[in-house]
Amino acid sequence: MASLPPRAPEHLMGTDSLGRDVLSRIIYGLRTSLTIAAVSVSIAGILSLVLGSITGYVGGIIDRGVNLVMDALYAFPALVLAMIMAIFLGQGIANIAIAISIAFTPFFTRVIRGAAIASKTKPFIEAAKIAGGSNFYMVRHRILPHCLPSMSVLAAMGSLRAIVITRALRA
Repeated sequence: MASLPPRAPEHLMGTDSLGRDVLSRIIYGLRTSLTIAAVSVSIAGILSLVLGSITGYVGGIIDRGVNLVMDALYAFPALVLAMIMAIFLGQGIANIAIAISIAFTPFFTRVIRGAAIASKTKPFIEAAKIAGGSNFYMVRHRILPHCLPSMSVLAAMGSLRAIVITRALRA
């Protein structure tokens, strides 16, 4: 059976030489990669929001300690770090997702930390401090909401990179 060219609405991307719909095969093949990408970016995002917002607001020795670890991890490209982590963690979809999330955490944390540092100098933060807001309140209710737009951009870009890294690790 010969492959068919793309035809709407029957076969949007055509068929292969065996008569199978190409679009449905692509979607079916992306299931695992999209799942791993969503899980790994979610884990890295949550971890980075916590670490970046706290270290950006509090500063001091906590900031230096977390930045030291993140800089050490950031010295490796994300694909290389994910490969190293996958070797230590072993095979499996969950381990690939964890390896990718560890590889993404340094970059995400640095961006969120920068957003937190920029937010802590705003007048509404000073007003909340004067009103008696605790550090937990400041990070949770004032700093974190200003870091979420940066995190949404990072998640969108990170999802695409996670799919590429997933395919490299599963090959």
